[in-house]
Amino acid sequence: MVWALTVSAWASQRPSSSPLARIHPLFVVGAHDAARDLAGRFGELAETVRHPDHLRLASMWQIMWAALEGRFDEADRRADDLRLRLEVAGHSQVAVIHLMQQFVVRWMQGRLAETAPTVAAMQSQAPATLTWWAMRAWTDAGVGDIDAALSRLADRPTSDLLEADAGYQWQTAVSGTAVAACLVGDRRWAEVAYQLLEPYSGRNMVFGYMAYLGAVDHHLGALAAVLGRPDGAVGHLDAALERHRTIAARPWVAMSAAFSSFGVAAASGFSSPGCRSSGRSSSGTLTLV
Repeated sequence: MVWALTVSAWASQRPSSSPLARIHPLFVVGAHDAARDLAGRFGELAETVRHPDHLRLASMWQIMWAALEGRFDEADRRADDLRLRLEVAGHSQVAVIHLMQQFVVRWMQGRLAETAPTVAAMQSQAPATLTWWAMRAWTDAGVGDIDAALSRLADRPTSDLLEADAGYQWQTAVSGTAVAACLVGDRRWAEVAYQLLEPYSGRNMVFGYMAYLGAVDHHLGALAAVLGRPDGAVGHLDAALERHRTIAARPWVAMSAAFSSFGVAAASGFSSPGCRSSGRSSSGTLTLV
């Protein structure tokens, strides 16, 4: 009974004071140890009380950490297990949760084509939504359909993103736009994404408990490279590299290190690959260095 009351108190407190509500912002601002400690305590309580929604949140946190640390097989297995549990429970967001838990992993594995049909279906259901438009552009660029990505980016006015409310899905919309702009070298959207992300330098990017989207400085560095600012790119990427090393985000460490090396080469006057290929093989698979 005491455990049940404790976990219920976590979930029922005002959003600003609830320990559960603080896990996400603590991680975003870089208080990683504090975030993991709170998440660990909540996970223990959830396992004791066995409330379905508490178990879901605890599982999502574990899946996100497995993915960001590069434990992709474990992340996939846990994500599939959670999907089955949510389908049985009739959870309304099961498709979105499972997609987002897999999306970044598939991108890094060079298997983004596997998620393309689901992303397309999601966008068709909400064609005006910025998040799914950005995810679609990211997918197009990630699978190598550069013309489709360029066309999708060209069809949307930048004011849509510049004037968007910075709500729950905002980070995903901006990071998706940033990655797509970098992969295809779209300077117009790269400038917009840089402008929007610059105030958040030093932070992490996440989509709730579903996905880690990298350090903000990683995206700023990649965008700076597209915009022809190699010195600025290196500074941001070195900061991202440190952040990724701190949380043992091995795939992101590899990507930031590769981007940074290309930025150093560009700043020194040497020819180097553009952002479109930096840190990835020609097939799109993450090259660990």
